[in-house]
Amino acid sequence: MLDMDDTQYLNEVQHLMSLRHENIVKLEGYCYDVQKEVVQHKEGFILVNVPHRLLCFEYMPNGSLRKHLSGMFSNFRR
Repeated sequence: MLDMDDTQYLNEVQHLMSLRHENIVKLEGYCYDVQKEVVQHKEGFILVNVPHRLLCFEYMPNGSLRKHLSGMFSNFRR
């Protein structure tokens, strides 16, 4: 999500929060925080805003769906 701007991120959160299906992992919450950091720039230092974003999904006790599907398509030919 490094290349996602604030508008795209909040749009994604809204869509994920509205999804309700037994086969889709539920979004439990999200966090968006901006912290100021001092970084070196050319011959001096500048203060920049660094966004931190986090999406929190429900726990999957049986692991990823990929683990369960990996063997199903091993005999599939194109």
